[in-house]
Formats: sequence, C-alpha cells, structure tokens
Amino acid sequence: MNIEFKKGLYQYCGKLLEDKIQQLQQAANNAQGSANSETKSTAGDKHDTARAMAHLEVEKIAKQLIEAEKLKQVFLQMSTQSAHEKVGLGTLVKANNMFYYLGLSLGKIEFEDKIIFAISLASPLAQAMKECQQNDSFNFNGKTFDIQMVL
Repeated sequence: MNIEFKKGLYQYCGKLLEDKIQQLQQAANNAQGSANSETKSTAGDKHDTARAMAHLEVEKIAKQLIEAEKLKQVFLQMSTQSAHEKVGLGTLVKANNMFYYLGLSLGKIEFEDKIIFAISLASPLAQAMKECQQNDSFNFNGKTFDIQMVL
C-alpha cells in the first residue's frame, strides 16, 4: 500500500459520505412531505398519531443529517498529502492483518479488494492505538494488536 491507495480511499470515503448526506436529505424531504400531508387529513385520534409519528421521523432524520454534516467537517480536515508516522486523524493503519482508516465512522467498507474499517478517532479502538507507530503494540479489550503499517 502506498499514498496513492490512501488518496483513492479518501476520495471513495468522500463519495460514500456525500451519498449518505444526499440519501438523508431525500429521506428528510419525504418525511416532511408525509408530515405535511397528514396535517391536511381529517381530524381524529388516528390522524394525530400519524402526524406525531411523521414529525418524530423528521426529527430523527434531521439529527442523522446533522451528524453526517459533522462527519463531513472531520473529513475535510483529513490529509492525504503525506504518510503519517503516528496514528491519528486520517491515518490508514494495518494491525493484526486488519485495516483501519481513522477519522470517519463509516463502518466496514470494501475498497480495491480490501476490507477496511473506517472508524471515528473518538472510538475506543482508535483511542487505544492513537499515537502508536509502525511496529508498536497496543491492547484493546484484552487483546494485543501489533501495528504492521501506518500510512
């Protein structure tokens, strides 16, 4: 793996993030439309319940959208211009033959036939490996991880 792989991974994660934001915006628009249409229905308990449920859905999606926008701000702070010596924001780490991309909590992704776990820098695993270097070891949940690569 090299810096070009990491740049491609960064761009791929950016696309995943943009797709997620667009899906949430569409879901928010649909939920808001549903909530608005409920207000035009006939009155009654069933109507009030449906309207309340629609508004709860709008609020839930709005919270998810806010979190996705925060994630986008973290993404914009990540650098792909150089390799990292220590584990930190934007670092691609190979530990115990598993790949971790630190900064974005996108979960398990597949990129160029590799399985990579994109995790938040605030996650417990990322905190356990933070500031480590290649050939360092760290413990997490009673298991020792050996860092084979930091990029």
